[in-house]
Amino acid sequence: MKIKEILPKKNVIESMRARTRDEAVAELVDIIAGQVPLARDKLVRILIEREEQSPTAMTGGVAVPHGRIKELDRFVLALGRSKVGVPFGAKEGPIKIFFLLMAPTDDTVSHLKILARLARMCRNSAFRDDLLAAKNADELFERVMKEDEAV
Repeated sequence: MKIKEILPKKNVIESMRARTRDEAVAELVDIIAGQVPLARDKLVRILIEREEQSPTAMTGGVAVPHGRIKELDRFVLALGRSKVGVPFGAKEGPIKIFFLLMAPTDDTVSHLKILARLARMCRNSAFRDDLLAAKNADELFERVMKEDEAV
């Protein structure tokens, strides 16, 4: 499954306001709340509990908080960028690039493939630099779409 199939342009945040892990999760959930049939607070709680069990921060200042819910019948993805960075449990420092993924519980294979695709994309330091240099949400979105095609 390609990222372009699950990331609409409206789900991109150019400059996140969050300063903590929980604020970052809540800000990303606010973007997808109307696209997921579950209350905002419950979504936030699911994702924070997931982070406490196993942090989703990766190398290069990227985190991919994700959760699975039975009420969902499709994948929902959001992208957020923090210009200052958010402490998110990464050993190397603050996180600046966030991909939030919500998945249905009955499609583990696609869920893992999407996470693997995001990880492959984000291992590319030039891609991460491109995201950080993007001037606006449209550029962020276009750079993700370009990398999605290249991977």
